[in-house]
Amino acid sequence: MILKKTSMGKFAKLGENFKEGDILTIKDEGTEEEGTFGIQVVFQVEGGAIVAGEPVKLSFNKTSRNKLIDAYGEDTAKWIGKEVKVWVLTENVAGTMRKVVYLTSPDQELVEDKDIAF
Repeated sequence: MILKKTSMGKFAKLGENFKEGDILTIKDEGTEEEGTFGIQVVFQVEGGAIVAGEPVKLSFNKTSRNKLIDAYGEDTAKWIGKEVKVWVLTENVAGTMRKVVYLTSPDQELVEDKDIAF
């Protein structure tokens, strides 16, 4: 038997709370939470269509975390108040084409070539 795992708090939804090109602000130093597919690193964010003063959770994938470490350093407590830019790419995830969210510092540019790189 597999039990459904749930997390406390509202998660941000692409197209509802934020979209490509939005600038979001990190509101906490992040936590690790058990999700449906294992441990995920989750931060509270504001911006986009998120109601001011009511941050929502957003899972930062490994690529996003690495880009933010390059920009802001390894201490995520120092990320509080920093802005991130939303990039949305369509990628093959487990055999299904899905929209994948990546986050970078606002001054970072997307470089496209045969291997997608940020």
